[in-house]
Amino acid sequence: MKKELFSYGTQNTWAIFFLTLIALSVFATSDEVSNGNILAKYLHIDLVTTAVITAFGINLFIRKKYSIEFSLIDILVAIFATYVSVQSLIQGSILSLDYINFFALVATYYAIVIFLRHGIVKADTLVTIFLVTCTLQSIYGTLQHSNNQIVKGSFNNPGPYAIYIANLAVLAATVLFRHYSKIEFVPRRLELISICAIFFAAISMLFADSRTSWISATVGIVSLIFIFLKSIKYRPRFTSRGILLLGLGSIAAFIFVIWLYRHKENSADGRLVVWKVATQMASENPLFGLGPFSFDNHYGTFQANYFACNGVKSNEATLADQVDYAYNDFLQITVELGLIGLLLFLAILILALRNINCIGFPMLTSCVAGALTSYPAEGAPTILNFLIAIALCAFNSGSAWKFQFQRTKPAAGALALVAVLVIIFATLDWRRRTEYYAAIRLYNSDEFKESIKIFQKIDSEYQIKDSEALSYFAKSLAITGLHNKALVVYERALAIKNEYYLNLNYGITLEETGHYNNAEVAYIAANNMIPNRVYPKYLLSKYYARIGDRSRADYMASKVIEMNEKVPSVAIREMKEEMRKYLNQKTIHSAEP
Repeated sequence: MKKELFSYGTQNTWAIFFLTLIALSVFATSDEVSNGNILAKYLHIDLVTTAVITAFGINLFIRKKYSIEFSLIDILVAIFATYVSVQSLIQGSILSLDYINFFALVATYYAIVIFLRHGIVKADTLVTIFLVTCTLQSIYGTLQHSNNQIVKGSFNNPGPYAIYIANLAVLAATVLFRHYSKIEFVPRRLELISICAIFFAAISMLFADSRTSWISATVGIVSLIFIFLKSIKYRPRFTSRGILLLGLGSIAAFIFVIWLYRHKENSADGRLVVWKVATQMASENPLFGLGPFSFDNHYGTFQANYFACNGVKSNEATLADQVDYAYNDFLQITVELGLIGLLLFLAILILALRNINCIGFPMLTSCVAGALTSYPAEGAPTILNFLIAIALCAFNSGSAWKFQFQRTKPAAGALALVAVLVIIFATLDWRRRTEYYAAIRLYNSDEFKESIKIFQKIDSEYQIKDSEALSYFAKSLAITGLHNKALVVYERALAIKNEYYLNLNYGITLEETGHYNNAEVAYIAANNMIPNRVYPKYLLSKYYARIGDRSRADYMASKVIEMNEKVPSVAIREMKEEMRKYLNQKTIHSAEP
């Protein structure tokens, strides 16, 4: 008799244990690296996933025959993952931490799919695990508010935290609404958990003050109402009462949208600027994109070109900033993976959203809504929400292809090798980042020579390819007078990521070493990237005065005085005062801000 890949019994316990560990990744934090709250969650998933890959490899080795069932959605996910892998190989990012994290999340998705398809873990158990985690995270955020802290749970900021909570709150509402929507059976024991999840999630979302989370929750609830209306075969009638209700609903929706915009108007307008720049990025290579995980590396260049070509409008200049995300995951996918990547991703979504009577459908619509105005695809917990929703829809799709295999030792060995490589690369990268952060802390403590020693040691062992680490390395070299070495390191950093602060510091070092023309180019690049900043104009004014170009020096000095910084500071007041003295006395002092 043919054996399945997994059987019932103790393996169920291990599968539930694995899912629990994955769900608990949302609580992983670290202060040993930059962005530790983000990276710790990914590392947690990387390590847990390797254990599951190893378990699959053991099963492949032990069993003589086995079979796996996949739906069309699962196959499309594999095609999308293959496309990203090929692109990463071409772009040279196949060994990066970003790709390792991507691979681990895809492996997690397939583990969940196999668990569900083969009855190893039931859908209600999966839902229970993540709703309990959501409740705990919501309580954590609520306690932060009671202690007058920023409500962000174990996340870096309130936005991703609230989106994560909103997605799972919609899942909890679906559990409670199941009787009326003819959604597949869910045990009653989930009702109390769902009520708790919704109660604490609502409080946390209110305190977190994230508009995207409110949009996500609203869209999820509306989709749940749509399922209910479809289940009772509701047909709208254009009676006076029906028209009145439709009109009132439309007015309420319009007021809600306007209120969301007005609530944080500058933030909304700032995202419009990002979308304009990202659209130009997407047009650079519309078919294949600029490469996976590369949006933040290229954004500064394109924003500088945008303002250089289109002129600096006062409202856009005020809102522009250095960003790492497109604030629209679909747009960012287009930028990084091109139209091919976007179409593959949309195909997965469309097939999944066809499963309307699925417990994961409202949650998936909530995830999609959040992806339109924020960056849930950049954080492991919010990506997991999306993958769970897709897996539940794929499981509910019914039709599946069964793939049968004979025992093969090479396949088992390959899986074991993959698991080992994931562990090695993930842990080595983490070690490197802890060393970077130790050197950065020394820099911030004015221990520049000690910082240089650590950076040089790291760079000799394995070439540093992190732009932030290279930036601090170069600044340490420049401060200690090693300007020529600093220039080399700055150029390495700029080759990885062209951004505002790197150009500023690079320009200062160029000017100190007598490379005046190149310094001007760097200052102008920084000024074009973020036109609302005073410092590049201040440096340009001093530079032009130094080379005797009085007209441009006067022009930049007047710009410094006229500007209204978003965040006023003592340094800005000192720069403006120096420029006023220059214009009055026609001299520039050399005092640093």
